Amino acid sequence: MSINDATPEAWDLARLIDDAGPVLDLNALHRDLQAKNDRANEMNNLRALPTKTVSTDKVLTDAVGQMREVIVLGFDASGDFYCQTSHDGSADILWLLELAKKKLFEPRDK
Repeated sequence: MSINDATPEAWDLARLIDDAGPVLDLNALHRDLQAKNDRANEMNNLRALPTKTVSTDKVLTDAVGQMREVIVLGFDASGDFYCQTSHDGSADILWLLELAKKKLFEPRDK
């Protein structure tokens, strides 16, 4: 079968596809998937958070006498948000929180 043997319906379909332009750009799709895969690999390389549940009393007791500066964040027994800090300046508190975020999101090999 040659191109000259194509039915009128086939030519109509070919014109519709041609008029629609590139319906699916496989190269763009591949680039998007690769970018998503790269982001997923970056996320897998983040510093792992502790997965073992430890009682709040143990965490706080273990920290006594070990910390120079501290922010305690959590929920009290009533379920209300709790925040206590050893700093009296909001700039220092914010700096510690941002430092914690940075440390959590650093790659494991650092």
